Amino acid sequence: MGHAAHRGRLWLCTILLLLTPLLAAQPALAASTTMTSEIDAPDIQPDVNRTPLTLSYYALGDSVASGYGLMDDAPNPCHRSDESYPALVQQRLAENIPIVHYSLLACSGASFSHTATQIGQCWDSTPARYVANCRLQQVNEQFLELRSSLSQRSPGSPALVSVTVGIDDLNWSDPTVIMNLMSISDDDFVTSMDQLSGETAANLRAQIDALLADYPNVKVVVTGYYNPFNQDSWILRYANLLKTVSPVLSPIAALVQGFNEHVLRGKGSVKPFTSGLGWVIAQIGRQPNTIIPSDDLCTSAIQKGRALSCFDRTEQAINAFNTSLSQIVSDEASAYPGRIAFASVAEDFRGHESPQPVCGAAAPDGVDSWTQYPNEANINSAIPDVEQPLLYPAKYGDCFHPNYDGASAYARAVMQAAEMLGY
Repeated sequence: MGHAAHRGRLWLCTILLLLTPLLAAQPALAASTTMTSEIDAPDIQPDVNRTPLTLSYYALGDSVASGYGLMDDAPNPCHRSDESYPALVQQRLAENIPIVHYSLLACSGASFSHTATQIGQCWDSTPARYVANCRLQQVNEQFLELRSSLSQRSPGSPALVSVTVGIDDLNWSDPTVIMNLMSISDDDFVTSMDQLSGETAANLRAQIDALLADYPNVKVVVTGYYNPFNQDSWILRYANLLKTVSPVLSPIAALVQGFNEHVLRGKGSVKPFTSGLGWVIAQIGRQPNTIIPSDDLCTSAIQKGRALSCFDRTEQAINAFNTSLSQIVSDEASAYPGRIAFASVAEDFRGHESPQPVCGAAAPDGVDSWTQYPNEANINSAIPDVEQPLLYPAKYGDCFHPNYDGASAYARAVMQAAEMLGY
């Protein structure tokens, strides 16, 4: 039995000796497992700087953002289109982000300066129509709608907001406004543009500052504007010519209007007369170097105190607004780094303005234009009243709003800005 016990102890020692290296290795194995876990952990933890799995995208703004004039724009006062630049941005965001919640709040005619009376014209005797659409012609209402939607989503859920506002404060779609802007003195013009752009900037700054402060999950892209006019645009020459001859035409128009009201008792109309008169003036203005040399129509030769040409004035106006908008972005970026960016489009649109011959006498041709023009396919922007119904056989194409190529250019600029913000 003693020998058996001795042999048992020997076997036990042998087994222990064999197991010792394995037992000694266990702490190292445990440490190795823990380190691997710590290294791998960041791969499964949320990263706020990484492209999110879901994103809410809201597009605010005016007719440039709503897609006015693109063929499928909805038959409502906001004129929203599935071919608008925000719709293209949403499609491109969705290529990298699995779920994108998209809301187009932009509305044709949207402005900070709209009065209740102006917005009320959209009612069309249907209050529900106003509630659904026309109130969004006030930019502040769009921001209220945005805040309401953000508050209903999960806290911290990332959101991208694009904003395109300001051009409706110029009201360039009205030839009478253009007429005034082209005829006042240089000093008055510069003062007017600085005032309008400054008011828009102040209103927008207040909204964006509050938005970024109240919603840490929101990032913003503010877009600039392009100059839609070519360098010898017919509407600029028309405005000058109309201003020049208006002292003679106005009494005649007033006389005819009075005849219509008092003699015909409202049963007739002066529209054929005014339309025909507008067509004659437009024809004169559209034909360079015929009755009045076109070089003289938009220079100081028309009126004392003017050195800026008509086209130079449009450039000054666009630059004033773009400078004000980009300054907002610069200031807010200092306060909220990485959360706001500016999408500039002015230089991209150079050489792609409204084309000759249907919008003016200067380049580009239609194939290179990024703005809607008469006879362009799949466009439904109304030609200005002054041109209808005699000037064109076409019904659509306003020489102002972006066409499909223009919308694509906007989308590219917004996407570049969004990528800078981490999207």
